Amino acid sequence: MEIEVKGLRELFEGARTLTKRRPLIAYFLFVAGLGFLALFVWKEVGELRKQAEDLWRMVSEGSIRERLDVAVAVGALLVAAFIVLESLRRLDLPRPAIEELPDRSVDPDLVIRWAYPGAADADRKYEVRIAREGSKTERKPANRPFLRVPHAWGGVLRIRVRALQGRKPGPFSAVKKVEYYPSSVARVLATGQLSVAIHADRSAGLFCYEDVGGDYQGFDIELMNAIASKLTEMYRSRGEYRRETPIEVIKRNRSWPEILDLPGKLEGIDAAIASISITEDRLRDRRLIFSNAYCKSRIGVICVREPGKLEGPAVSNVPLSPETLRGLTVAAHRETTALSLAKALEGAAPESAVGKVLVADTNEKLFGLLRRREVDAALYDFYRAFPEATAGFHRRSAVQEARGDLPASGSASARRSLNSALQRTRRRRSRSAA
Repeated sequence: MEIEVKGLRELFEGARTLTKRRPLIAYFLFVAGLGFLALFVWKEVGELRKQAEDLWRMVSEGSIRERLDVAVAVGALLVAAFIVLESLRRLDLPRPAIEELPDRSVDPDLVIRWAYPGAADADRKYEVRIAREGSKTERKPANRPFLRVPHAWGGVLRIRVRALQGRKPGPFSAVKKVEYYPSSVARVLATGQLSVAIHADRSAGLFCYEDVGGDYQGFDIELMNAIASKLTEMYRSRGEYRRETPIEVIKRNRSWPEILDLPGKLEGIDAAIASISITEDRLRDRRLIFSNAYCKSRIGVICVREPGKLEGPAVSNVPLSPETLRGLTVAAHRETTALSLAKALEGAAPESAVGKVLVADTNEKLFGLLRRREVDAALYDFYRAFPEATAGFHRRSAVQEARGDLPASGSASARRSLNSALQRTRRRRSRSAA
């Protein structure tokens, strides 16, 4: 009996090994193995042998109905053998591996890509299944290992891929999940949330700061709340926003200059607001899209109150001439318009050139340089210098600049919506002032 069981195991293993190279031979080996198993059981179990004899008697001497019953049983055995063999074949097929996707995306050109052995084979076909919450599962054929996501498939998507060999499908890949919308406007209208990157600092009462309760306050927050209110009003009047609750501003505090790149990553940040200066360099090099300017500001000069250097009142709106900074060591925060000005003054004519420029990564380091007297002055935002003026520093104005809101890169509709909301807010405040 042990020898027979070992031979049966080897027969099935041989059939499994030949599944991919010689499927027809493997099929017959598998059927032979099942037959061998039947004979083995017939030999060892008397009751089953008796039932088999009765079965044979039904085939040779039975009625037509009895013979049909036997034929159906044998057919079912053959079908079962085929199903088991096909399952073994699928287990040997590789699974596609979907490349990493962001958790959130508002990219109008989002492409799903996957790797699969033998992908260069021109006959290889694929099937992509995308399940959406609240909708039926979509099936999409693909002739190459990638698929551009249709704009109509907005929402939380669960994606699987499998390879097709003729009409025989292979196993599915692991599920990848992504919250996808073709644009920021589509995401805002679907979710009722306007996701905004902000940059809080300690300039209490100005653009964005954290109050004693841990909530974010300031002009930036009030402006985004006003924009969300106007977006709700505008899209409801068009019948495109159907939620009962108004659009809510979701605030995400981020560091500088990381905040500049977030909308362009198209990963769920609809806009960034941090009194960001509108400059040609940022438009050209970072390919940013700004709203219309909503504020005019200046670059300020902050220095320690020390006799002989930039003497004067603690706060002054009188513009400084470049000659005032001649020969001084100045500091500025990296990737700011203040640093651009400092670098320009560093390379200016001798009669107006600063002596040296230091770059600080954070505001804490910037003002630490001032307190330790490692620099003579810091170039900083004029309005944000109010708290510093009360901490032992002068604040002087220098260069004026325009500032705007930063919508998601590539989203022209988001920019138009923000500008429209800004204009409505200005008109409302003008009427209130009158």
